[in-house]
Amino acid sequence: MATSINDVDIFEPQKDLLDKSVEAYDENVPLLAKLAIGFTPQGLAIDGAELVKYGRDAYRDFGSGNFKEGAMNLGLAGLSGISFVPFAGDLVKAGGKEFLKRSPQKFIDMKAKKLVPTKGNPTFEGPVRNNSPRIEEALDKQMNKHQQNFTSPEEMFDTAKSANKPFQKEIDDVAMNLNLRTAGSPGEVITDPDLLKYMKNGVDIRTGNAPGTVKTIQSIKRKAKDKYDNDFLQITDVIRTRVIANTTQEANEFARQIANRYPTKDSGNQLSGLGLRDRKLNIQYTDPNGEKIIAEIGIVPQAMKDASELTHPIYNKWRVLDGQYKNVKEIPPQVLDQLDEFKQLQLDIFADAEKSLDPSWLSDEIVKKFAKGGAVAYEGY
Repeated sequence: MATSINDVDIFEPQKDLLDKSVEAYDENVPLLAKLAIGFTPQGLAIDGAELVKYGRDAYRDFGSGNFKEGAMNLGLAGLSGISFVPFAGDLVKAGGKEFLKRSPQKFIDMKAKKLVPTKGNPTFEGPVRNNSPRIEEALDKQMNKHQQNFTSPEEMFDTAKSANKPFQKEIDDVAMNLNLRTAGSPGEVITDPDLLKYMKNGVDIRTGNAPGTVKTIQSIKRKAKDKYDNDFLQITDVIRTRVIANTTQEANEFARQIANRYPTKDSGNQLSGLGLRDRKLNIQYTDPNGEKIIAEIGIVPQAMKDASELTHPIYNKWRVLDGQYKNVKEIPPQVLDQLDEFKQLQLDIFADAEKSLDPSWLSDEIVKKFAKGGAVAYEGY
């Protein structure tokens, strides 16, 4: 089984020369040039290559039971055959291929279903995103169907409160077997006055769990509104933990063992827009009672964990201020200055923490992400 992004190609079979040649022609040659080539030896050769490629792809799809995708490739093969008619055939082919290749959502969903992880076969986030952001979005929705039985944020919250305890123990066990440890507070600082007022005997009385390990109902609703257009089923960190791994070798082995136990989507080593270096695993978790929920496991070196606790109050101020505006054009200049100041404070803290990191965490082979984990209005964040 692959243990890092570099060890896996999620889009199989591998592309051969025929695939690469046809795709390069489709992507790089304008329509007028294609019409000009038309009924020439070179044009006929390209038409023949397309006919072979898409016919072969259709054969493979039908043979493996992928009938819808096979039908699309069969249609592309047919259009390639039509193009043997001079000029008009090329026009029909161009229009038909554009229609088919716009990838109606059902085809996107079909591709995404193939990428949903299973035990022992994780899906790496970076290659999916690089191939197609639309497929990445569809993959997330397919994976999150694991928790589709929730009918309300309140029901999700109730399940999270009970599922979190066995989840934490199971992840603790995996970490301890590798001489690693989980961090006590994944996302909040226990000395934070806003949190301390809810603390009793080391437990957040709002959730009945260790602080930061279960999102509050208010946080669930806020994140659903701000990030997912109120679709709370797309939230993937209602229960969460962090594991300390001071080298990426430790992180790789931990991620491998998690992927062998749970269907896992793996971010790979990543650098956020605010300077945090870590790795995120989202798993389809089923608790001992059969309740299903998506959980998040952060893998982070100790120095970054410590830095994130220092930046957390600053991040909260930045998030609240940024959340007041839907578009960067709406943000007044003085507010942009404040956002820049908050961002720079966090960048400085994380940059200082980098000095203590093992070199493996500083590799260029990372996935750079925006501060909110996706496209945001102000790309400086």
